Amino acid sequence: MIQNNINDYILMLKNISNLISMFAFNEFHKYEYSLVKTTINELINTNDRDLLIIDKDGIINHCSSNIQHLFSFCDLYSNSIKQILPENITNWILDSKTKCQKYLKWDTFSGTITSIPIVIDKKISSFIIELKPDTKPKFKFNNSDYLNSIITKNYSMNKIKEKILKIANSPSSVLITGETGTGKELVAKAIHYSSIRKDKPFVPINCANIPESLFESELFGYEEGAFTGARKGGKLGLFELANGGTIFLDEIGELPLHLQSKLLRVLQENTIYRLGSMQPISIDIRIIAATNRNLENMIAEGKFREDLYYRLNVIPIELPSLRERIEDVELLAYHFLEKYNSLLNKKIHTISNESMEILKNYNWPGNVRELENAIEHAVNLEEGDIITKESLPKFLINNSKDISSIQQILANEEYNIIVQTLDKHGWDVKGKEKSAEELGISLRTLYRRLNEMAL
Repeated sequence: MIQNNINDYILMLKNISNLISMFAFNEFHKYEYSLVKTTINELINTNDRDLLIIDKDGIINHCSSNIQHLFSFCDLYSNSIKQILPENITNWILDSKTKCQKYLKWDTFSGTITSIPIVIDKKISSFIIELKPDTKPKFKFNNSDYLNSIITKNYSMNKIKEKILKIANSPSSVLITGETGTGKELVAKAIHYSSIRKDKPFVPINCANIPESLFESELFGYEEGAFTGARKGGKLGLFELANGGTIFLDEIGELPLHLQSKLLRVLQENTIYRLGSMQPISIDIRIIAATNRNLENMIAEGKFREDLYYRLNVIPIELPSLRERIEDVELLAYHFLEKYNSLLNKKIHTISNESMEILKNYNWPGNVRELENAIEHAVNLEEGDIITKESLPKFLINNSKDISSIQQILANEEYNIIVQTLDKHGWDVKGKEKSAEELGISLRTLYRRLNEMAL
């Protein structure tokens, strides 16, 4: 009996000893990890370089104080690089196998970005990213330029520019719809920087990129101790950072249903609650949302809240695709040629007639963004002073259809005749009746054509 108890006690002591050893091991490695983390942070903050370190999936682990200032609207220790850099740049970084450099320009930065992959056991485990800003930006872009940067001679787009000026100072929500690449964020910025809020923050949020588990803490912030790992002193949410300014909710159609209800409450009450707090915080923000999805169809399918849709869709703006404004292709192409001449130190003066015909006969599924990428590609490859067919992307040449040229000319001519006639007689009901009579068509046919032309 005693012997059995002694054996039990010995076994218990062994288990306790193993447990103590495990705790000691964990504490040692916890201290070791903390030491490495602190050392890295000190190193990247003492060499006057703008550095950040990401893992193989793009999650930011370390960054210098200058980087934190540059991306002050984000909590960099919980965000992916995909949320703060353009998609083409993040893909370029994460796909790179060796050290590489690229010239980069966006609203708050222009300069060189360098990516250095860290390889362990023949596998990429992380990347060191360095940003070197220009001392004198090669392509200057002022906030006041956003409205003027909507370059067009298309009737519908010019009406949208007029609408922007009319609604800029309104506090009402705006819903911008249109295909990918049509310039929804540019229109949102044009609204903000044309308004009395222009000196306050413009905070863009991509609803598709914020993980559901981080949505509330990112948007509403949190108090110290609200959850395990919460930052000391808490954290401001993006709604607080945007107070007095504008929140741009891009890809609003990707927001999960249960998060839609939380957003609706903010819109209705103009107050937020930080995680871990019962104290309401009043906010004054303009909401601009955007999507390339049909929200009305999503409502019918039970995937989007009808009440939220009506709260967002107070002022709708529908952007036409580039194939619906084909007369803008040449105008935009030369605008982008000037831009990338400046950025890439090139002196290309013009675009050949053959190249321009290819551009005009392409369908542009990626819209203005795809056109810009095509011109950037051509400027990079062109060695002469004129954009030739050989410098255009091959897929663009292969998918350009000459047959559409005559059809497009006829469509544009019909469009211009209808618009000119309506401008002459007026766009009200009486004006449309007179226009239909002059055009020799029924009023019903005129309304159908206007609907097809998105007028």
